[in-house]
Amino acid sequence: MKILSVNQIREADKYTIENEPIESVDLMERAATKVFEWLYRRTPRDKTIKIFCGMGNNGGDGLVVARLLNEQEIVPQVFMVRYSDRMSHDCEVNYYRLVNETKVPMFDILTEDDFPKVDASDVVVDAIFGSGLNRPPQGMTADLIAYLNQSKAIRVAIDIPSGLFADQPSALGFIFKADYTLTFQNPKLAFLLPENDPYVGRFEVLDIGLHPREADTAQPHEILP
Repeated sequence: MKILSVNQIREADKYTIENEPIESVDLMERAATKVFEWLYRRTPRDKTIKIFCGMGNNGGDGLVVARLLNEQEIVPQVFMVRYSDRMSHDCEVNYYRLVNETKVPMFDILTEDDFPKVDASDVVVDAIFGSGLNRPPQGMTADLIAYLNQSKAIRVAIDIPSGLFADQPSALGFIFKADYTLTFQNPKLAFLLPENDPYVGRFEVLDIGLHPREADTAQPHEILP
């Protein structure tokens, strides 16, 4: 299995969208469905699933997961981490789908006062930041990640733990400590660096059906000495 850089994965996404063809929002649906299936198979029905969604496409994945869980009569709680006043297009589409099509409880997190209680019996799903992160979390989001890390809940990261850089050693800062990381299509270089093991936990690669041509022709990500 190849290790691809973030830019290579973006190119594979783009190629799939253009040549399958498929809309980007539908590719998000496909990817998030894999996460939903994993959670549905493994989560006892008496546990509360709390999904923390950012404003980008990683947050959009979390919103799709919430909608799919609700369709199976598992009602999660969704917390929108408002670190920006704008959502990505696909995140916004799925935000309004969740608002208009379900009664899933949704809460905004703007300050530390909005942090919810997290019980040991909960499952926390991290969909705050994705693999495109290029600077450490700061302010409220850093405080939230530290707060979630202190909980005894089972912690699951979508694609990559928030705060972790995909292609390079991560700067000192606040990184979500996942028990499980559900990554898309290919593992990230960061998952193989020993210093990141406390954050990645056990990672599983979910095949989201990216077009094989782009992935097959891409040169593997080089690990510099």
